[in-house]
Amino acid sequence: EAVIKGTNGLGTTPAQRHQVTSAQAKKILNAAEKKAENIGVPMNIAVVDSSSNLPGGSLYGIEETNGGLIAFGGGLPIRVHGILIGAVGVSGGSVEQDVTVATAGASAL
Repeated sequence: EAVIKGTNGLGTTPAQRHQVTSAQAKKILNAAEKKAENIGVPMNIAVVDSSSNLPGGSLYGIEETNGGLIAFGGGLPIRVHGILIGAVGVSGGSVEQDVTVATAGASAL
């Protein structure tokens, strides 16, 4: 079992961190997509792991600092039992709409 240093895994390798699983990512995306459809706003939705990696590359500009703070509207950390496992990022509407959709996704777990 991995030893987690802090809630965001700083000081550990990616293999030691708790990561969002594919099944969890699908659940988050489905909930966020449903909320976007309900409010009638087309959205771009992404789920990243705790290293801010998308499949195939990095999401530049996301920091693993300040306890996992995501520094833009529509970006929320995803925590399971207090451990940061990833983040959901949403854009396409107003900041309020983006946050609403991201919250629906982040709370799906």
